[in-house]
Amino acid sequence: MREESEGVSLGDVWRVVVGKIWWLILFSAIAAIIVPALLYFVVRRDTVEYALTFEVDYPDLGSKRYPDGTAFDYRDMISAETLRAAKATDEDYADLDVSRLLEADDISVEPVTGDEKNPVAEGTYRLGIKGKYFRSAETASKYLRAVANQVIERVNTAVKRFNNAFYLETYDSVLTYEEQIDMLSAEKDYLVSQYESLIGIYGENYEVAMQNEEAGKTLRSYFAEVNTTLANLTLRVLRTDLENGGYRLREDDKLIQSIIDDLQKEKQENVALIEDLEQETKKLQTLYAGDASYIPQFDAFHSRIAELIARNAAIDTETEIRTRSLQTTPSAEYDSKKQAFVDRLDREYYLLIQYADIYHAVAEKLYQEESRVRFFSTKPEGVGGTSIALAAVASFAVVFLAGAVVVYVAHAFRKRPEADGGEAEGAPAQGGKLE
Repeated sequence: MREESEGVSLGDVWRVVVGKIWWLILFSAIAAIIVPALLYFVVRRDTVEYALTFEVDYPDLGSKRYPDGTAFDYRDMISAETLRAAKATDEDYADLDVSRLLEADDISVEPVTGDEKNPVAEGTYRLGIKGKYFRSAETASKYLRAVANQVIERVNTAVKRFNNAFYLETYDSVLTYEEQIDMLSAEKDYLVSQYESLIGIYGENYEVAMQNEEAGKTLRSYFAEVNTTLANLTLRVLRTDLENGGYRLREDDKLIQSIIDDLQKEKQENVALIEDLEQETKKLQTLYAGDASYIPQFDAFHSRIAELIARNAAIDTETEIRTRSLQTTPSAEYDSKKQAFVDRLDREYYLLIQYADIYHAVAEKLYQEESRVRFFSTKPEGVGGTSIALAAVASFAVVFLAGAVVVYVAHAFRKRPEADGGEAEGAPAQGGKLE
């Protein structure tokens, strides 16, 4: 009888394959080189996206504004202006087509938010770009860093360009000394508020050293210098001297009388409005007596009445100053007192200009030291592509196993004719008779 075929063991396969092992290894190694190369140059560069997560930090970031007051919008990070500025920082991506990049929507930015278990600092963003625009992941990473750093470049540029004496820009063109005093007061209040803001963030003992200074001064010291300039007493003296002296800057009699007429017209309108508000308040009190829900409305009326009364008092003072100015006859004594008044005013002006320049230098230095971009990783995150190392290992394994199967199957087919011939020799002749 014909014997049953036995099953094939791994040992049988190995004995057949081992004779061709070096050929299998050679072809597998070639595949491990070619396949990843094709994936990288043909497929992967078109599909992979490189991304970096980073945190932006600069003084008063929470205000969502740049130091010059313009709004901070994270979407500006991928504006054409920003992308071109980043492109200009290095020759490695000098040939990057920014217009094509934006038209294809191949760059994106989004804020990163956390939760109670995984908090994320304010100002954290994820910036991603398609890899097909770059020769390598390192070049893509360098460009993404350049884009992120443009935020800090804009912050520092805003600090450098900002005019911190903007309240005094039209100081020499106004018509009255009263307007000049108001400008000086507004500029002093602005500088004080700026130092208070920095102290609120970094503390009063934070030191800032100017150029060519070994030891810096604290924010408290800078604040004190400004705060003692144009003190409330000095302001009152200047306003009183102006009121008593009736000094004119550029006003002529016709202009002064026009201003007085406008002031009196405003006062009459205010008086009429006060009377209307008082009558309305009395009606509401009678109608809703004992109803506490209308107290806020009463308070609003009373507050408005108080504002109008205060404004009328200011109008009376200003009218008195203008009237005295009309009645004043120039004389040697008048000119002498006026010059002394102007000298005091000019002294406060030049002091504030000096302190505005000092604050500008302090802010510029502080922003340079405290503004930065912190990256979460030194390498970009690759998304959407195939791992080159994994492709190499998989290619080697697949080709090796496939080759092993082919070698064994070929060996089996070569052996089958031999087995079939041997079996035919031992079999009885077909067509013979049975005894």
